[in-house]
Amino acid sequence: MKLSHDAQYTDVTRLTELVQESKAIWDNEAFRRGNTIVSQRVMAKVSKVGKFRDDGNLGYYQKISELATNPVALPLLPEKLADGS
Repeated sequence: MKLSHDAQYTDVTRLTELVQESKAIWDNEAFRRGNTIVSQRVMAKVSKVGKFRDDGNLGYYQKISELATNPVALPLLPEKLADGS
């Protein structure tokens, strides 16, 4: 935790590369595990256990996708990371 807290996030080009890489990894994983992801999403609608298992799984992917497709948001990322928000 201390490492990420003390890190300097000033290289927007490198951050762009990291965001794009992370999104590519998640895209490949979603393609490979598509049926499992869909069944977990369906079970989240009908079961408390399913909802618990599904809680927050796609939030990170949605945020990474948003950052990867919105280059205007990337220069703001270092400030948000420094603030911890």
